[in-house]
Amino acid sequence: MKTENTSSTAQPRYRMPAEWESQERLWFSWPKAAHLWEGKMHRVHAELLRIIAIVSKESEIGINGLDPELPEVEKMLSEVPGLDRERILFSKIPNNDAWCRDHGPTFVEDRESGQLVGLDWNFNAWGKKYEPWTEDNKVAARMLERLEIDRIQCPFVGEGGGLEVDGAGTVMLTESVWLNPNRNLGIKTKEIESWLLEHLGCQQALWFTEGLKNDDTDGHVDMFARFVQKDAMVVSSAKQSSHPQYLRLQQIKEQLTGFRTLTGGHFDTIELPMPDPVVHKGELCPTTYGNFLIYNDWVFVPQFDQEKSDAYAMAFWVNAS
Repeated sequence: MKTENTSSTAQPRYRMPAEWESQERLWFSWPKAAHLWEGKMHRVHAELLRIIAIVSKESEIGINGLDPELPEVEKMLSEVPGLDRERILFSKIPNNDAWCRDHGPTFVEDRESGQLVGLDWNFNAWGKKYEPWTEDNKVAARMLERLEIDRIQCPFVGEGGGLEVDGAGTVMLTESVWLNPNRNLGIKTKEIESWLLEHLGCQQALWFTEGLKNDDTDGHVDMFARFVQKDAMVVSSAKQSSHPQYLRLQQIKEQLTGFRTLTGGHFDTIELPMPDPVVHKGELCPTTYGNFLIYNDWVFVPQFDQEKSDAYAMAFWVNAS
């Protein structure tokens, strides 16, 4: 495996596929930070294993931080109905917590070789918010070594959830993430943008100022604006001005009106209503249905024990299909 630093080419060598394109394996990192999950770890593990069982019926799965040879793990896995162990790659790579989209590699295609390449983001737990993150920051490199996939080391700090691509030349970013001093103190917008355009295979970057209120990630775009096809996106929305995210979402909506496709047209936007506000220990949670996952024929949609809102969010995708 080789490691590559940033370089500049006239024609982007790499391309990040859109999320709705065909995928061969879905990766997870096992939740471990018990002090962050506040007594809900058993429920978190059970829900994650339910998702893994569903996907393993039709596709490959990769799991970091889980050793199936441990008796307690073997027992837990044996109790999951429908889990296809033959389709699961247990990497045994150490991790600190669950967020593989952020601390794992972002896979891109090498146009020259036709092979996958992994971008390593220098993960620092969303601006050094949650200790420890030492093992999480090593996950990307270890995964790529395990898979024998070439690695490109990013020259600044970021996360995979902090960007959204349409696979056809456009990436959406948030200033409050990529330009935040808790990640990239003193690094200019053009430096970040130039590197991302080259390594994601994009011709334009569209910048939001900030994301959802109280978002621990400082405003990941994958919480509120997601491409679902070229030149079309799903955008989180709040109809009532009393909703605590209303002003932020109005700002996002206003900025969207200034965005243009590569051919100069407007993006088609489909509004996805927010769940009712969720407050935990007096603090607003950044709950959203926008943080969904498209994986081949599946769409995994967040749920918040809100019967009406959850049902609408599920029906949204049923109707869309």
